[in-house]
Amino acid sequence: MISELEKRENPAAGLASLRNPASTDLSREFERYRHRLFKGTGILLSAPENFEGSSFRVEFSFSSKEQLAAAVLKLREAGDYADELFSILQ
Repeated sequence: MISELEKRENPAAGLASLRNPASTDLSREFERYRHRLFKGTGILLSAPENFEGSSFRVEFSFSSKEQLAAAVLKLREAGDYADELFSILQ
């Protein structure tokens, strides 16, 4: 087992995964949604610590009307996945 951890790029993450596999699974699922919904948009989606909470945080910047409109459109599209995102929270 130790040699498996040593081979990993991030051994600490490997230990965390062994210690709490359910939390690791939630993190991976959340990352898949975040990647699918907002990759390349400049929109940052954050979950509460340890996925214990009832809300997410969204952050973005814009410097033009067009950038704002694009972010709003992307957020509207993300709303279609709201139920799946909220199912991640504990």
